[in-house]
Amino acid sequence: MKKIYKYYKIVVIIFTLITFLLCFIKERSHGYSYIYLIPFCYLFLFVSNKHLHVLSKKNMGMFLLNVAMFYKYILTSFLVITSEDFALPSAYRNYIDASSNKIAIFLILGEMISIFLLIFFTAPKFYANKKYNENQVTEFKKIKPNVIMIIVLIFGAVFMVMNIDKYMPSKLLYVNSEFEVERSTGFETIVSNAFKVILTALLINKLIVKYQTSHKKIYMALSYICILMLCLLNTGSSRTMMMVPLLLFIIITINIFKKKDSILFLAIVVMVLSINLTAVSMHKFAWKYKDNNDFAISNIVDTGDSLQEYTSFIRPVAAAIETNKSLKRNVGLKTIVNDTLGSIPILNHFVDKNARYNIYYNYYIFNYEGKVTKIAPLLGYSLSYFGYLGFFILTDLCVIILMIVDSKIDYKKNNFLSSYNNFYLLFVLSQSICCSYQSIIGRVFVYFMPVFLIDNAKVLFYKFNKKSADELNVDISNANIAIKE
Repeated sequence: MKKIYKYYKIVVIIFTLITFLLCFIKERSHGYSYIYLIPFCYLFLFVSNKHLHVLSKKNMGMFLLNVAMFYKYILTSFLVITSEDFALPSAYRNYIDASSNKIAIFLILGEMISIFLLIFFTAPKFYANKKYNENQVTEFKKIKPNVIMIIVLIFGAVFMVMNIDKYMPSKLLYVNSEFEVERSTGFETIVSNAFKVILTALLINKLIVKYQTSHKKIYMALSYICILMLCLLNTGSSRTMMMVPLLLFIIITINIFKKKDSILFLAIVVMVLSINLTAVSMHKFAWKYKDNNDFAISNIVDTGDSLQEYTSFIRPVAAAIETNKSLKRNVGLKTIVNDTLGSIPILNHFVDKNARYNIYYNYYIFNYEGKVTKIAPLLGYSLSYFGYLGFFILTDLCVIILMIVDSKIDYKKNNFLSSYNNFYLLFVLSQSICCSYQSIIGRVFVYFMPVFLIDNAKVLFYKFNKKSADELNVDISNANIAIKE
């Protein structure tokens, strides 16, 4: 990690400097005149924040947050200024004033500064008691499935076979105009995801154990095939869910598999997944390009232009500002409750799903057309709930939770399932600066929490029983004392 980070730091500084110069020199319009302040302030804060660099070398959560800040504040700025992505996309039905874009730039600056300051002043305290294992390679051990895990695997297999159309995409390696994945309920998503992740993790863990004892390439190859299948089984309109398994797999196995041998397998997996991702993107945006002969090229260009939406950059924050001006009266305590509970299975049945901030955000963008395709930025939620004095609260809260979790997690977990789920949580928290509030809540409670509870069922059950037994012994002791008296 230390060697990798050394090169990463150099690349970031050079690229940020280039981005600043471009943003300062090139002509800007529609309220983007101060965009150069973002790379300028980022460069100063990045270079001067020693805690960020020290902790990023040893902690994956901090490193993931570091990377997320780079591509949100720098890479997006670079692509915006080079593609001159200042005008509104044709999909927007309401106009966004240039003054809102100017305000959005300063809000993003404030968010960025608050994150760097939070890391500088609080990170040493959070990580003070963390013990690091200098041994780079973890020796994986066999996973002994607990009763709950076995039940989930059996039930999940039966459940998915009975609902094959919802959870098995008809096209794994490509999609066509008829490709469709039915919407499923939160409970069904929990079951299908838990089944896929646990089954894949058990297989990969077994293969890694065999690889570490024999060093045969066949076990490495089969591991890559397993993670590729998990990515392909996640085929749908969310391209992030298709890429995350491979990213986490690489993080976990980077010091396990020999680099020279794994490069070929990784290249093959990336190539296959790229084909699938391109096909899904073409399907997702087919309505935009139905009369365009250069379909694939147009889609790639559109994806680049839409990076602002994916990273919660200037345009979506400006849209959030306009939304708050128009629909502020609809946002209150009820909205906060609905936004929180609305993404948690079972509990979401007790809230008004139409009275959520993301709905109002899309109402404004599409002028009440009924579309809900845009993701409201986390900064927009904070701005709506807490006003201009507290626009950074939710972002900073996610960063604090990330540092707490990152400081407690044991990176040397000796099995693939626990490592995968822990890194998934760190990934979700690190990406919070680019996501919506509902996305974060949903990913934690639908994808992370069920697998965590199943994986740790035996430990949790033991702790609960031990606590109950201790309380019972105290009650008996007190009763005996009372009798004696």
